[in-house]
Amino acid sequence: MQKFYLILLSSLFAASTSVAGVRFIVENGESYYNDNWFEKSTTTISRCEQKGYTITECDSGFYPATPCPYDHSFYKECCPEEYSYSKDECYTMGKTPSSFSCSGLYSCY
Repeated sequence: MQKFYLILLSSLFAASTSVAGVRFIVENGESYYNDNWFEKSTTTISRCEQKGYTITECDSGFYPATPCPYDHSFYKECCPEEYSYSKDECYTMGKTPSSFSCSGLYSCY
């Protein structure tokens, strides 16, 4: 019986390289995850990078824009701080939006 648990535990450790979570081993040898398991694997990170979300921080004067849908710690671009208005907001302030937008936001002149 101890050999069975050693084999089961070693297979659990081998399977845990790509997914982090809490596993419970019940008396009959079955295992399952609890309701609050958390997955943050290299697969998630590589999906973000493959889709162009490679930025994790921006220089001073810029803010990270367009977060990765799989992991919000990766972004597609860094935008200048002055690019923080929609076109309508610029017009409401009596200003003209810039011809260039960053992540759908404009600077007002």
